[in-house]
Amino acid sequence: MVDSLRALLGEVGLPAPYLLVGHSIGGLIVNLFARLHPSETAGVVLLDAAAPEDVSAMARHQSALQKLAQRVTNAFAKRDPLAETEHVEETVTQIEQAPLFPPLPLVVLTGAKPAMRWATPAAALATRAEHQKRLAALSPRGTQIMAAKSGHFPQFTEPDVVIAAVERALIMHRERPV
Repeated sequence: MVDSLRALLGEVGLPAPYLLVGHSIGGLIVNLFARLHPSETAGVVLLDAAAPEDVSAMARHQSALQKLAQRVTNAFAKRDPLAETEHVEETVTQIEQAPLFPPLPLVVLTGAKPAMRWATPAAALATRAEHQKRLAALSPRGTQIMAAKSGHFPQFTEPDVVIAAVERALIMHRERPV
């Protein structure tokens, strides 16, 4: 997916460096892109993005209701034609094998109202919150912003906060030490 993203950016003629914005699983992709192509990356904004550690941790903390809902969804939902969700573990492995995250501007925007909080074990919520903090700590230029009124989709519930996060990353890029 990183190769596809890079090829697409080149095909449309957008010059690097890029400010990459990744939501959910897309956060894994832009995380890996920045590690593999730091000179082509101006900064990264993660919108309630998956942390590599989330993949195994969330599976361990799934409640019985969540497992049932997932089985029902999988039984009736169409398969993902790009198989993005089927290769998440492979992407995590690639991140683990990649160079460290570079000292780029990094803004982690975290939804403060997790979806299905009522059905999610407290340990899972605490683990996810810790992973979001760790994402921001990947870069010495990293910061975390909480989207107070949002769950997993701050781009829909608080687009102004998302725009501010992107603007912040751009400002951080422009103010980089020479």
